[in-house]
Amino acid sequence: MDIAENMAHVILITLVIVLPLFVALLFRKWWQRPSKLRSLMSRLALSAITFLVMFAAMEYYFYQHVHMSDGFGFTLSAQNWRSRYGSVPKNSWGMRDVEHSASSVETKNKLYVVGDSFTAGHGINNHRDRYANIIATELGSDWEMILIAKGGWATRRQLSEFAEVQATINDPLPTSSDIVIWQYYLNDIEDAGIAAGIEKPSISLTAPRLLRPIVDHYYVANFVYWSLVRRFSTRELMGSYLKFLSDCFDDSMAWNLHQRELREIVALSEARGSQQQRRMIVVVYSNLMDISGTRFMSDRVAEYFQSHAITVINMADMLSGRAVDEITVNPFDGHANEAVNRLLAEKLLQELR
Repeated sequence: MDIAENMAHVILITLVIVLPLFVALLFRKWWQRPSKLRSLMSRLALSAITFLVMFAAMEYYFYQHVHMSDGFGFTLSAQNWRSRYGSVPKNSWGMRDVEHSASSVETKNKLYVVGDSFTAGHGINNHRDRYANIIATELGSDWEMILIAKGGWATRRQLSEFAEVQATINDPLPTSSDIVIWQYYLNDIEDAGIAAGIEKPSISLTAPRLLRPIVDHYYVANFVYWSLVRRFSTRELMGSYLKFLSDCFDDSMAWNLHQRELREIVALSEARGSQQQRRMIVVVYSNLMDISGTRFMSDRVAEYFQSHAITVINMADMLSGRAVDEITVNPFDGHANEAVNRLLAEKLLQELR
């Protein structure tokens, strides 16, 4: 918790303890003789104390037990999830992964898994339930799974991080026995779209100024407020963002710029020799909240990689027709849940075998 949040809870605890004493001292003389005012003040004081005690109890419960991710990450419950699960484990590279070094991978085959929040496991409490970890377990101890993924990473950042990790572990070019799984999501075109002059809509929300001291610092108020707001505002917010992505794919300049980025992924595969030696698989995600409305974008990317003889798993093919709540981590977060990660892991293992 930050300083402001700590202060908010100190104030709440102080009120719960001090208010009853203050009321008792303030109205001590009235308490000594019956009156309508005494009766009224007693009821008001009791109501206030009861409310504060209940609020404090609920605040404690929400802090300890309500940790739920969301697609935008601005709620206190999402921050709570991130601190409890989203950074466990965390290595020196800042990834949700164990430590790796040149010596630890020297005698092992390497499984590189590159992506964004879908690969990092956003919304998944146990990192072992991610498709990358499931595959690593199945491959066995002769393999070292190296995860290179963070939320918000587009293609350009993924390429630079992949190169940096390879240099760090002294593996400038994967051998033919190594595997590279490259996960793609629709917003990986963002950088190209912005470079082409397409304006990205704001996807941040804030509470009204008068409500911020309560909404921004108390878990109960934050949860109730954003649950109501998301019910009425998230669809519009997501709609404007998906429209931006659609414009990026429709814009010839943005698509051409993005193809240059995708071509660098293809080059990583081609640099490894013959098609039999290439062990790269690209996983393409459409928006899981609206697969039918966004798969034209994921299909376009899948077709691009397939045209360069790279194996592609198009998640729209696997998940089309399924209910949203069957495939996403929760109603407010459109990332793939544990069941989808298991399905993907099984499909990837089939391809690798």
